[in-house]
Amino acid sequence: MFKIIDLNTLGLGQEFPENIYFVLRGWMDSNNIIIKGDPNVIIDTSYCKSEKETESIFSFCGMKPDDLDMIVNTHNHADHTGGNSSLQSLSGAKIAMHEYDAHYVNLWDESGLNLDFSDWELPKFSVDNILTDGDILSFPPFDFKVIHSPGHSGGNIVLYDSKYEPLLSGETILNGDFGSVHCFREGNRALFDLRDSIKRLAQLPIRLILPAHGGPITNPQKCIDDCLRRINILIKEPIKMGYHFIRRWFIHAVLIRGEMEREKLFSHVSEIENFYAINKRYIKINNKDLFNEIVDDFIERGVLVDRDNRLSVINP
Repeated sequence: MFKIIDLNTLGLGQEFPENIYFVLRGWMDSNNIIIKGDPNVIIDTSYCKSEKETESIFSFCGMKPDDLDMIVNTHNHADHTGGNSSLQSLSGAKIAMHEYDAHYVNLWDESGLNLDFSDWELPKFSVDNILTDGDILSFPPFDFKVIHSPGHSGGNIVLYDSKYEPLLSGETILNGDFGSVHCFREGNRALFDLRDSIKRLAQLPIRLILPAHGGPITNPQKCIDDCLRRINILIKEPIKMGYHFIRRWFIHAVLIRGEMEREKLFSHVSEIENFYAINKRYIKINNKDLFNEIVDDFIERGVLVDRDNRLSVINP
């Protein structure tokens, strides 16, 4: 499921160039941003289970997958890089990523890619172009500045163009929220790194935020303020950070596995380090109690449905 959103229908005044396509994807996939020109570029390629849908999107942009020249990843997580291998095979496109996250890709370090800690799959690929803070990516008519924004991952980046003032925020900024912060993996200072990253972005004149999950954000300053308030709450109350992470990961786990019996799902997630390690460090209750608490809350909020003791996601 995807939707291409015309940025010039958002009521922002100055028109955006017509060669940029914002592709809103389903909850399990990152969004895509496609820029048609010289070079032809895609920013983030979604999850591998959706690679055929990702390939089909190019026809709506007047392109074919093999027209692609470059893939830019905001970070190395599998819901952003899952289409890299197939698209590179089709097109020969070069893959660009920040040096910190690229390091673990090119070593194919499953720990550094969070594959041993989660329930993700990721076809193997390698990074060709190493990005660092301050680099300029010229995708006419845009000149995107690479801004290193650690927090969600150590090598997380955002892209900013000073002429049209869009911020391609990855998971550094979502709509009033941000990508889950995995202090267990990224280090104790990761939440503080994220706060510093967002404070740095708050100094930019931003007209529009294009996040990696969810729709375009047309009130950038309010969104940034909301993110900073939320981060400060999580810093003061670590148990809330644990819930913030586990709830987001849990929905991914259910989406990946599909409909499952409740007990089988518990048996599955309780063996995954993302669940039991985060619980042990931050929430500190019985694993089964935490599982039931999350499932019952999601059912009450209409996120999950229980049909004859079989759980599935209906509204992530």
